[in-house]
Amino acid sequence: MSQREQVLSALKAALDTVPGFSAERNRPDAISESATAALILTDGDDTAEPGQRGRGDAVVMMTTSARVLVYLAGEQAAIGPSWSAASLAIMRAVLHDPALRAAVTSNGAVRWVNTKTALAAGTRTAHAAEMTFALTYPERLA
Repeated sequence: MSQREQVLSALKAALDTVPGFSAERNRPDAISESATAALILTDGDDTAEPGQRGRGDAVVMMTTSARVLVYLAGEQAAIGPSWSAASLAIMRAVLHDPALRAAVTSNGAVRWVNTKTALAAGTRTAHAAEMTFALTYPERLA
């Protein structure tokens, strides 16, 4: 199993610990608005750290930008307070998970990059927010 797969599997396991949510990886279809709360992990883009691109080194520091789509159950009026609690719970689960930190190794990092909410515009989309996490880890190429 590649280091990338180990890291993404550890991220999925960390998301499984968020109370009140079910977590899935790479779900092909959207979740309906009336569905229960869910976290959908989508494999993100990969980039090599600057200075290592195209060198063919045996080990390259890679960064995967993993996206987590956050679906909240409930009425529109309750979404704001629900989102505040969910956002904090998700960040705590991901940023402090010992298995995920071990998967990126002591040379890597787990970082929260940003959150884009559908709530800011006052409209309801299928998911309430999209959170992006940057996972930096050594990947053996040779």
